[in-house]
Amino acid sequence: MESLMPANLVWIESLAQKCPYLDGQAVFKARTLYAMLTGARSYNDLEICNNQGVYKGGLNWYEFENAGLGKIQTTSILDIRVHPNPTTGKVYFETVQGNLGDAEVQFFDMSGRTVLAIKSATSANQLNYDLNDLPSGLYIYQLKYSNGDIYTGKVIKE
Repeated sequence: MESLMPANLVWIESLAQKCPYLDGQAVFKARTLYAMLTGARSYNDLEICNNQGVYKGGLNWYEFENAGLGKIQTTSILDIRVHPNPTTGKVYFETVQGNLGDAEVQFFDMSGRTVLAIKSATSANQLNYDLNDLPSGLYIYQLKYSNGDIYTGKVIKE
């Protein structure tokens, strides 16, 4: 260990600071080796991994985004249409069959933050949400019903 070159120590330190969900067991081995050489250090894996686009459980944003586009395990006969998409302001969630009932919709920005959350109690077949206060961009919506049905999709705000 005394013959360890400074460049090697830098490499070990940089590997130790990576997300273990992405870089695997090598990260833990590098952390152990680095601690033996320089003393103890702690790592916040949640912060490290979130900064690299990997979220709790090892799911990255791409996998989260594509995990449930459309309907997720729904038992209802409701067919949801979202329009206009892209939108410049209001977006409408509409069904031809039945009513939307008690629902909660959340809009997420591309970093996964909730930017809008609204609960609705209605017997109508259409709900509308005003996105005027949101900046232009791509948003993921998640529509949850009191019966457990969940719909997700994308909305573009121009």
